[in-house]
Amino acid sequence: MRSFRPLIDPNSILWACFFGGPLAGGLLFGANYRSMRMPRAAALAWAGGFAVMLLAIAIFFPILADGGADATSRSTRSGSRMIVSIVSVALGSLVARHQLRPFKAFVNADRRPRPLFWHALGACVIAWIVVIAIAAAATRLFGAHG
Repeated sequence: MRSFRPLIDPNSILWACFFGGPLAGGLLFGANYRSMRMPRAAALAWAGGFAVMLLAIAIFFPILADGGADATSRSTRSGSRMIVSIVSVALGSLVARHQLRPFKAFVNADRRPRPLFWHALGACVIAWIVVIAIAAAATRLFGAHG
């Protein structure tokens, strides 16, 4: 087995996908690929996470930008965020399956995985900042109703 830097358990990265969206998952899966010395897969994970995040913003921006405070608007916004989380976890599951074999080899070589919490928190914060910045820029460019 090649000597990898410590990896994060791919299945636990799904928590970051749920709470931080596709960009957070892409950042962590990309970091794992980079640790596995797979730079092309790392770049694809990072670019894929960013692309899916942009697609989600494009689809849901009009819904999320609606400033309605009534129960229907709040419910629609919550549902939209849940859809993004579910899609992020579903896509992340595919990537996790791809990383599982190298991760098992890493663990079977008596190596300790990197802890998830701080890496996931950092990835989620970065993802939230990027999403807020893009949404703010879109609101300035297109107005509150896309």
